[in-house]
Amino acid sequence: MALRTAALMQAALGILLTTLSGTTSMVTVSMKEVVKVLRGTTANIPCEAFISEETNNTFVQWFIMGPSHRERIYYMGGPVSIADNGTEYTNRISMSQDYTLTIRDVTLQDHRVFFCQVGAVSAGNGESRTELLVFAKPEPPEIEGTHTGISVLETDPSKIATCTARNGYPSLNITWYQNQRPFVDSGNVATQVTKEASGLFTVTSSLYYKVTKEDINSAFYCEVSYLTPEGESMMESEHIRVDVYYPVENVKLTVDTPSGAIKEGDMVTLRCHGDGNPELPYSFARVMHDDQEEDLFSEGDTVVLPSVTRADGGIYRCKVFDFDQAIEIQDDVKIDVNFMDPIVLTPGNLSEVDVGKSVTVACNALSSGQSKHIFWSKDGTEISNHNNLTLQNVSFESSGLYTCAVSIPDVPGLEETKSIQVTVRGKLHSSSIAEGPLMSAGGSVPNLIVFFSLHFLQESPYWMPLRTP
Repeated sequence: MALRTAALMQAALGILLTTLSGTTSMVTVSMKEVVKVLRGTTANIPCEAFISEETNNTFVQWFIMGPSHRERIYYMGGPVSIADNGTEYTNRISMSQDYTLTIRDVTLQDHRVFFCQVGAVSAGNGESRTELLVFAKPEPPEIEGTHTGISVLETDPSKIATCTARNGYPSLNITWYQNQRPFVDSGNVATQVTKEASGLFTVTSSLYYKVTKEDINSAFYCEVSYLTPEGESMMESEHIRVDVYYPVENVKLTVDTPSGAIKEGDMVTLRCHGDGNPELPYSFARVMHDDQEEDLFSEGDTVVLPSVTRADGGIYRCKVFDFDQAIEIQDDVKIDVNFMDPIVLTPGNLSEVDVGKSVTVACNALSSGQSKHIFWSKDGTEISNHNNLTLQNVSFESSGLYTCAVSIPDVPGLEETKSIQVTVRGKLHSSSIAEGPLMSAGGSVPNLIVFFSLHFLQESPYWMPLRTP
């Protein structure tokens, strides 16, 4: 109270001296129109004064505009520089030598007009004002998508998501995006602004949209824009995707495994896929005569046929029923099971062939393929690519293991083999196998027969003397 009284007395004295001297002295005060600051930080409000004459007797007062009148918050005069007691700024403000007012821990309530008044005893006083604008950065926006699927068959726009931005100042603005493109139709957005007890604003925005099938992979998100001392700033929410439901239009049944031709013994996996979302239950059947169906056990979209035989070949069917549209859609696939029966060699009981004779062995195998590859080999070396093997004027060197192999080139792994042992027998002259005479116990040359057989690792003759009559 004493400070206020002293200040009033100094001001009155300055006015009196100015009047008595008859001179015109003045004080000019210059201030920024606006100072911007973030809530919770420190604000500095400059006050520049020009006094038309030199004086050592000046005073400075800072005021705020209250509900009904101005209220002083700071005074400096002579050696006294102090914040007024009993105000909301008593413990938060200070003033520097250049009259700049510093406010610590700025709150939303500091968003107001501040007055700086500078006076000199001989020159009167001057005054100006600054509006302090306080900003609060909001929390990052939160987005919550619809938890249930949205059908393209809905006639009205469906709720896609809700976006909330909390505790910003001044009020916030929310914009919706789909795949980085803003929604231009604001009629599909419902916005609610709430002023909290703290004075901060919370904005909630809900997006409504009529989805299409192409939106199944779309990314939706919201963006909150807010003001700062430096200008406008923005924050994005997380990106979400909604579950778009659309009816099935096509069904495709395929052979998942094996990837190539099917042969007896293979495990065949059939897989059915429809282009609707969500996927509807599939049913599988084998199509019999007169389009009759034999139901098959399935797991989800898959049917497994273990170790198929030629009897498993035929038409298989997948069906799906769309209850929303009351339609049934199906697709068929034909399975051809390739097979090959064991090889039949004709003659099959061939064992011994007389030297110098000719022999023909036919190789045949019943199979599903029209194009077969047949080749004969002897002791691992290919000797013919015809189904009939003809050995003409056989010699002892013709003895051996002959193997016929039959395969279908278009069906890898489908192959059969069968072997036959050929033994050549006949007489062998002694001169062809001995350097000197071979004599019997009686001194005569015996008649000999030599047998060659592939039962030995190499062709070795053995000798058997013939009894003489």
